[in-house]
Amino acid sequence: MRIHNPCRPVVRSLMILFLLLLTGEKAFNSDTGDMSLTISIGEMDNHGFESTSVEWTFDTWDKAVMNTIVTNYNPHSGNNSLKLDCHLTCTSPSNAGCAKWTLSRATNLYNKTISAYVWCPGGSGGRGTAPNGIQLYAKIGSDWRWKSSSWSNIGTKTNQWIYMIWPLTGNWAQTNIVEVGMKYSASGTCNITNYYSGPVFLDDFNW
Repeated sequence: MRIHNPCRPVVRSLMILFLLLLTGEKAFNSDTGDMSLTISIGEMDNHGFESTSVEWTFDTWDKAVMNTIVTNYNPHSGNNSLKLDCHLTCTSPSNAGCAKWTLSRATNLYNKTISAYVWCPGGSGGRGTAPNGIQLYAKIGSDWRWKSSSWSNIGTKTNQWIYMIWPLTGNWAQTNIVEVGMKYSASGTCNITNYYSGPVFLDDFNW
């Protein structure tokens, strides 16, 4: 004789809820094809945006990047990348923006090399003699000191993964890094040819 256990459905539901919380909530956007992931704060143990323990945001000091979201739409490797929703209008403060990751504590990156892949869709590169550009950067301590890689023109290098590499050399406080990221900017002679509203993708950010 089989005895019905009324607690079994409840236990099963609790187990499913626990697994969802453990792996991170996912939601599919039918308009864009993006699979957005609810991500939690933690150590950057996976630079390819495959782990739910990674949190990247955008900086509010400049409005050219309006949002960041982990998506499965356009990965360089693995299943996910970080999409920057850009709105570069060339009117201050909208001529630059960044995606950033704030470290949980000051980190020693002395003599490390930061690298990343960036995908810039058509229209994001600017035109003429003053193309838009991308840079890697690091924030030092809490007193608004910054260092960045050399400027990399986008120009016609669109619809492809651009490899960026930045050796941390020189006499500066590489032992006290509190933030790293990627900056997307218009050139110094920003005008209507630099306008761009759309995504830029970041993936495989490593050091």
